[in-house]
Amino acid sequence: MAPPNKGKGGRKAPAKKKPTAADKRITVPCSATALAGYGQLKTPVPTTPFDPKGAWRQSYFIWMTGGTWQCYRGMLTFERTPKENGIVALRVNQRFLADRMRSIHEMSVTILCRADSLGTPLSWQLRSRMFDSKTGKDFANGTVRQTGKAVPEAIEITTNGVKTTHKVAGPWTSNWSLFEAVQRASADPARFTLLEDLDTVKPAHRLHRRGEETLTFAGKEVRATRYDQIGQGCLPRVYYVDGTGRLILTHTALRAYI
Repeated sequence: MAPPNKGKGGRKAPAKKKPTAADKRITVPCSATALAGYGQLKTPVPTTPFDPKGAWRQSYFIWMTGGTWQCYRGMLTFERTPKENGIVALRVNQRFLADRMRSIHEMSVTILCRADSLGTPLSWQLRSRMFDSKTGKDFANGTVRQTGKAVPEAIEITTNGVKTTHKVAGPWTSNWSLFEAVQRASADPARFTLLEDLDTVKPAHRLHRRGEETLTFAGKEVRATRYDQIGQGCLPRVYYVDGTGRLILTHTALRAYI
């Protein structure tokens, strides 16, 4: 029998590595406190004037909990342009890193929506593609082109030339629309249906105003209003909106936009 701490041939067995904070990230759901503890809220909250009902452009970095690999997952840019007759144009671009495939998933969306409490979409165009992060070449069969529009009590979506219709009764919106609408929120909207990524219908969602909380950004305390979104088919999502109406953080238990 080999002596203690000895491997085959009498060689010393390697010492077990103590788990680091990074190793434990998979056991800790995303929260404002956890993100601050991991040093992810280092950028100060903007102090420039902000009108949530005006024209603006915002950038977020994406961070995910999960194991020892790099938890930075990409970027999101979001642009709002008011139009006539209470219509708003939203332009969304998200680049999400897929390290194991050495690729990037990019989603570009343009949405026309109402400036109501949910930012209800009227029509949209979407392009989704996967491409090699080194060469920039698109993967074969990795591109999706989609258009959609609201019709009476339904949503029509055409994906790569194939049309589908989803019956929807009552208020509905998309996850991207809520990024904008929550910055104008003054009261809890009624129960609504969520069209996740403008593609998948998920019913029975609500947005609850939870009240004021204090977050720490760049070592400074920031007061923000917290909203919780719950509903079928999705992890609960939290939104933090500062005193100017600016969305400074939103996250589920797995993914944060900061």
